[in-house]
Parts: sequence; C-alpha cells; structure tokens
Amino acid sequence: MADLAGIALSGLRASQTSLSTTSHNIVNVDTEGYSRQKTGLGTRVPQSYGGSFIGQGVDVESITRVSNQYVVDQLRRDVASYNSFDAYYEYAVRVDQLLGDDSTAITPSMQSFFDAMQDVSNDPASIPSRQVLISSGQALVNRFNAVYEQVYQTNETLNIELDAVASKITQLGESIAAYNQSIQAVYTNNTGELPNDLLDQRDEAIRQLSELVGVEVLQQQNLSVSIFVGSGQPLVIGNESFSVETVTNDSGLSRKELVITDGTNVQNITNLVSGGRLSGLLTVREELIDPVFNELGRMALSVAQTFNDQHQLGMDLDNQLGGLFFGDINS
Repeated sequence: MADLAGIALSGLRASQTSLSTTSHNIVNVDTEGYSRQKTGLGTRVPQSYGGSFIGQGVDVESITRVSNQYVVDQLRRDVASYNSFDAYYEYAVRVDQLLGDDSTAITPSMQSFFDAMQDVSNDPASIPSRQVLISSGQALVNRFNAVYEQVYQTNETLNIELDAVASKITQLGESIAAYNQSIQAVYTNNTGELPNDLLDQRDEAIRQLSELVGVEVLQQQNLSVSIFVGSGQPLVIGNESFSVETVTNDSGLSRKELVITDGTNVQNITNLVSGGRLSGLLTVREELIDPVFNELGRMALSVAQTFNDQHQLGMDLDNQLGGLFFGDINS
C-alpha cells in the first residue's frame, strides 16, 4: 500500500525547497550578475503492488540556473564592443574640443598672424604693424606649445588609464582562476551538483573583464573556464592566471605597451587586443593622439621654415638682409 504519510512528507519537503529557491531569487533580485534559479521535481520510483504500481511521492532532482549560454556569450561581445567605442568617443570629444574651440585651437592664432603679415606687406615701414606681427608670431608659437602640451597631457592621462586597466584585468583574471578552483571543488565533492551562485559570480567577473578587453571563453568538462585575449593569448587556464602589464617603449614619445606574462615568458599584445576599453584606448592613441602630434610638428615646422626662408630674402629698415623670424624649432 502507498505510504500516505511518506508521500505527504515528500510533497512538503519539495514545496519547502521550491519556496526556499523562490525566496533566494527574491532577495537576490538586485544582486549584480545573479541568475534566477528553479527547482526541478521528479516522481519517486513507484512501488509494485498487485500487478500495478503505486506512486511514492516526489523528489527534488535539481536546482538549476535559468541561463542561456548563447545570450551570455553575445552579451560579453556586445559589452566589449560598446566599451571600446565608448572609450574612443570619450577621448575624441576631448581632442575635438581642444582643436575645435577658438580659445584653444591653432587656426585663430594662425589667421591673426597672417592678417598681421598682410598689414606689414601693405605698409612695410610701419613700426606699429611690425610690432603687431612680432606679437602675433609669438602668440602663434605660444599656441603651438600650449596645444602640444595639452595633447601631451592627454597622452599621459591615457597612459595612466592603461596602467589601471591592465591592473584590473590581472585582478579579474586572478578572481576567475579562484572561482574555477572553488567550482571544481564543490562540483567534485558533491557528486556533480552545480554550484549555481559561484557560477553566477564567475560569469559576472567575466562580464566585468569583457568591459575592459575582448575575451574568448572556453568551457571545460570540469566546469572550469579558460579565458583568452588578443589572438589567443591565455589569461586564465584552469586555476592558473597570467598578468597583463604595461611597459614603456623606446620611442621618444611617452608610450605604454601591453604585455602578458606568466612571470617568466613575456609577450607583447599591444597590437593584438580587440574589444573592451583597452582596445578603445589603444585605438585613440593610434588614430587620434599620434596623428595630432605628427601634424602639429609638421605644421609648426612648415610655418617656421617657410616664413624664415622668405624673411631672410627681405631687407630690414637698415637695408640689411633679414634673419630668422622664428627660432630654430630643434633648439
């Protein structure tokens, strides 16, 4: 005969577990990265009785996360892409304000210099016009120097942020490796039961990592994950993590390069990373800061050399050949 008390007790226990799971979901509704959990129920093995089978109640078979791995992977890619463009936009606005604002841009000073030059050309003997030209020339030099200094400071700010991002990537890699170890231990010691909350915490750490750099995530059979950046450089392999660091290169301009290391081997990944804020910062340097530096130098050199060459062909008020109007740009 059916054990009515046992069946009723199994139902109470199943309901209690389901209620606990629901309560756990409710209190974690604002927990970052938390995935809703559900209780899986199944009938107990029936008892044979008189040629038939009598049910024995219900068992809790599992408590699983409601999570779609495809959606999780797509979210990581989208997060990496968004943060890359966001970093680029942030610095592009700074550079645009610097070069486009009349109070900081070179164009207004250049125009004032050419206007003063035209006035001197119209009346070469005018002392006031000559003084205005000299003042305008000095103002142009000052503006070139000021813009260069501000772009240089923007580059230094970017270098500081590269240091911070590299450090954060290393910290998250260490956290993910630690989660791998904990998840494997729980999974092994509990005969295959899934440590849902630990899995959520690791996924959240990977999501935060994808804000900083594009990643490839490989799931292992033992529930650990391997994380790769760049063109396949490992950041996390099982319980082991690698460090991302910045080093200063040998160029004249202050530049930080990115390397990944296990403490012995070092690989430069500056030109390999894609996605995340890190990629955006490197793109800013390549497409905005470096070209601005180069263009400033070429423009200043062109203006100085062209004007000096022409100035040396003219005569001053004492009928002497003119000298250098602008000082040597290399001095």
